[in-house]
Amino acid sequence: MFNIFKKKNTASKRFLKTDLHSHLLPQLDDGVESFSESLEIIKGLKSLGYSKIITTPHVMYDFYDNTPETILEKYNALLKALKENEIDIELQASAEYYLDENLVEIVTKTPEKLLTFGDNNFLLKPHL
Repeated sequence: MFNIFKKKNTASKRFLKTDLHSHLLPQLDDGVESFSESLEIIKGLKSLGYSKIITTPHVMYDFYDNTPETILEKYNALLKALKENEIDIELQASAEYYLDENLVEIVTKTPEKLLTFGDNNFLLKPHL
């Protein structure tokens, strides 16, 4: 007879190891202000068992006017800081896109400019 109360706890084996919504690129949005702040948070995430971070700064026309170029510039600088500080974690750049006219234009006219992750996914935030 199967007894559910004797079942081993397997919750720790299912632990989420990828953070896919963070604002760790300094001075692009309402996230971190400096690379040292980024590194401190990343060390904390790593100590919790995370092995990958997909950083997703806001893209919102006329407020967070980030582009793939501005995001990737900070991303590359953060990669360099991680290497210099010997912090071994996988990092990827994407974005959190506000649902606004700017996103509609990007998707319809220049979809190659979307910073995606996984199988061509991106974060979408409704514009309230």
